Amino acid sequence: MVANRAVRAGEQLLVVTPSPSAAAWAGQVLAVPYDRVLETGHTVLYTVPDLIPDGTGGVFVRSQSSPTPTWQVSPESTKRLVSGGEVLAEGSLSTPLTELSFVLPRFPGDGDQIRVSRPDGRTDTFDSVAECTEEYVGVSRPVGSVWPTFRGLVTVSYRDGHRLYAHRPDTQWSQSTAPATDLQTAIQTFVSTYTVQSTGTGATQFNQVLDGWLHDQIDCQMPPEAMLALRLPARISPRTGPAGDITALNGRDWRVPMGGCSLDRVNARTDAL
Repeated sequence: MVANRAVRAGEQLLVVTPSPSAAAWAGQVLAVPYDRVLETGHTVLYTVPDLIPDGTGGVFVRSQSSPTPTWQVSPESTKRLVSGGEVLAEGSLSTPLTELSFVLPRFPGDGDQIRVSRPDGRTDTFDSVAECTEEYVGVSRPVGSVWPTFRGLVTVSYRDGHRLYAHRPDTQWSQSTAPATDLQTAIQTFVSTYTVQSTGTGATQFNQVLDGWLHDQIDCQMPPEAMLALRLPARISPRTGPAGDITALNGRDWRVPMGGCSLDRVNARTDAL
């Protein structure tokens, strides 16, 4: 969320961590700003433990015994809340959380009784909040990213005594012995990590995002457009601008394409949506 604000403000963010291992973890999270990719091709978003309001003064909750839900984004840019194969909420990636229909119990948060209303109309009543939290827990909200990767836009460092040391990831291509081959590996890794087959916008600003990502790992000039196009994965073709620069990829889109969304929408701030 801090990285989202910094990028939107056009500011360079410096992240200071206490150790090399902490810097490596922070660098990985910022480099790949989503949790993981499922076998279905859906991308699992990171979440923050902020409750989701139900629009009536209460919040949505789930049973403690139910599988932990995940917020997932499909290649068609549909986001859904899934628990054990059951879809609990669904809508377009740009739809505010407050406009989604949730199939979840609600904790009203008002009145003299501590109760939870289930989707089937039944109500569970409890003698204390502690008793309620033994049965139910809040549902976390998802957080997207305003840029496909923050690598090249955020500096991660660690403190050693009074000194700060920048953390740079050690990859196959950062210490290259075969520059041409490793550059191709880097570009293909970039495409598979940050884009997905889709009929969306085409991974716009592709060249700009790739340039920042590469320069954070390799001390080299961006390869000419023709050379870059030859190093793309098989069956992926570039879309070029008037100057011949690669502006997007045909048949691809960013995994979580939220660059055009407001900062509040990306951070899923329910108090501002």
